[in-house]
Amino acid sequence: KDLKCTSITVDTPGNIYVYNGDRIQKFDNSGNLLAMWGSQGTGDGEFISSSIYVGIVVDASNNIYVTDSENHSVQKFDSSGNFLEKWESEAPRNDEFLYPSGAAIDAAGNIYVADTWNHRIMKFGSKGEFLLQWYANDPTEPNKTFYGPRALAVDTVGEIYISDTGNKRILIYSTDGAFIAQFGTAGTGVGELDEPVGIAVWHDQLLAVADTWNQRVQIFDVSGEAPSFAVVGSFDIAGWYSQSLDNKPYLAFDKDGNILVTDPEGYLVMQYSREGKLLRSWNGGGGDIDNFSMPTGITVDSEGAIWVVDTANDRVNKFILPAADTEQDQLNNEEQ
Repeated sequence: KDLKCTSITVDTPGNIYVYNGDRIQKFDNSGNLLAMWGSQGTGDGEFISSSIYVGIVVDASNNIYVTDSENHSVQKFDSSGNFLEKWESEAPRNDEFLYPSGAAIDAAGNIYVADTWNHRIMKFGSKGEFLLQWYANDPTEPNKTFYGPRALAVDTVGEIYISDTGNKRILIYSTDGAFIAQFGTAGTGVGELDEPVGIAVWHDQLLAVADTWNQRVQIFDVSGEAPSFAVVGSFDIAGWYSQSLDNKPYLAFDKDGNILVTDPEGYLVMQYSREGKLLRSWNGGGGDIDNFSMPTGITVDSEGAIWVVDTANDRVNKFILPAADTEQDQLNNEEQ
């Protein structure tokens, strides 16, 4: 059976959790399988493997939350895979979902879910109690709500970044859903976006955005109490050509602040400096352990190892990258 690994996250001790079609796999940071749970279905602890957009996050107590899009639910497990509870249903009531996708957790343990096709964000307590929902709430555009929000990121001060994919913009909120700011508009110019998907925050100062259909990454200044949202970096991606549902790229910052980028249908992972210099890439169409067939989710653990979900090959790969060449190393190589 062809399963798809679609999401990946890391807990505090450095264990890796992967959503793999209709199950969750837990690995240590050496890639050893520690536990596995889940099966095909609609019951407690079961998933539907055709889900395209699935989020997986871990809280401070190492409980795991999975947004199971096709089952219109969020499921919670302990770190051993024991089912704890589920929040579900397919209807636009306060406690019900329609294809939830991205998820994030704040420092207090509250869970935020992008309820994608109900076009809203929902907030729950750590025990699943419904706390809050909101639809854009942008006072500058009061009649405009979200359109298919996908990815979420929470910074260390509790501000929530949301990629409002269909509206081609990024919005920022407080933990109580109060609108703080928004930036980006549809287009191809500097600061404009077309199908923003993956987002990543660096030290509460920078936000990298996968500007997918413009085939570039843009880096915005989000530092300070009154961020400028100026574009402080931008670089083109020689990829992201297709506009298919599967070709949704994700980003992560590595431990040195370089940006890691997946190109699902190009079979590539690329590492760029924040200035946009391509430091390295590695590729392949499946087969050997260091090749890919549709790399999607990407994360970096506490030791700097890079974990990549290889969707179509039903696996996760771990990489330890050598230090990037310095300018002097490059000059020496050119002289040889």
